[in-house]
Amino acid sequence: MSMKRPDRRVRYTRQVLRTALLDLMREQPIEKITVRAVCERAEVGRATFYAHYRDAYDLLEQIENELF
Repeated sequence: MSMKRPDRRVRYTRQVLRTALLDLMREQPIEKITVRAVCERAEVGRATFYAHYRDAYDLLEQIENELF
């Protein structure tokens, strides 16, 4: 069984959330970054964020996993 690639909307959403988190991490430590701040920066709703990640740490972990 082959793994299907997420559709374009899902890829876009994940990309803007990753970019938003990384931008915020240039300004402050991860401990101070809220899901609300990530969503505002990415211009997506919190429900959308939670459809993909548990919290900002989960998002960061996914970014790290993609790099390795």
